[in-house]
Amino acid sequence: LCGGEPVRTGFPSFAKNDTLYFAHARDGVRGIYRSTLKDDDYQTPEFVCKVFHNEILLGDLYINPDEDYLIISCIDPEGKLTNPELDLILLFKQDDGSWSEPINLGDQINTKHSEENCPYVTWDGKFFIFHRYEPAKKVGRLYWMKADFLTGKR
Repeated sequence: LCGGEPVRTGFPSFAKNDTLYFAHARDGVRGIYRSTLKDDDYQTPEFVCKVFHNEILLGDLYINPDEDYLIISCIDPEGKLTNPELDLILLFKQDDGSWSEPINLGDQINTKHSEENCPYVTWDGKFFIFHRYEPAKKVGRLYWMKADFLTGKR
């Protein structure tokens, strides 16, 4: 519950200040939302940003502890930035508090005919972990790699 109401979302993520980030559709607006903790209760979700102009699906999300960047699994409805399946997309927080245009994490992570989701960076910022599901094989696997490539995408 956030602000006393149930929230339907993909995998949420917490910043180090306990702010909860998640993908959500509220009042017909689909995008990324956050809820702050006040007096041991999470407040009514507030809209943060859209990933694409017309989101079809937003899923699991990771926010880094300092809220400098986030990674989300999603589908680009125009098919310009993602495969037809779920891909992992990176957004950076700008100096003015807005969020960058979405950045595809590339072919090493986002592969055709598979779905990438469940992004996570270890607490020390060293490793990036994600899940890949291959529908044709009906198999899912966890992958990991050094996370230093993320800041190089800025």
